[in-house]
Amino acid sequence: MEIPGYIFILVGIAVSLTSYFSGMGLPFIIVGAGFVLWGLIKLVISRFKGPEKQSQKIPEKMQEIQPKQIKKEQSAIHMHPTVIACPSCGLKHYNHANYCQHCGSKMKK
Repeated sequence: MEIPGYIFILVGIAVSLTSYFSGMGLPFIIVGAGFVLWGLIKLVISRFKGPEKQSQKIPEKMQEIQPKQIKKEQSAIHMHPTVIACPSCGLKHYNHANYCQHCGSKMKK
């Protein structure tokens, strides 16, 4: 997770003001000013790179896969699953089950 520039600016102002009024000295005021400067730089950079970074382009391979997955999911929704019984214990399962939830034996052979 990237820290936004305005957070650096706020922290820099807080550090500078606190060190100025508490008498901590010039080094902490300079550190606070550095935070403010870094925050401003981050804000400027994010303004120029913002739209490119925010628009997440889908790779060509994913574009090819997605329609197939959507069709598969849509066809699965419209299918009515049938019920089969476990060959070992007789517990009823949908036909897409591979193993019995009760005894663990294989459903499809």
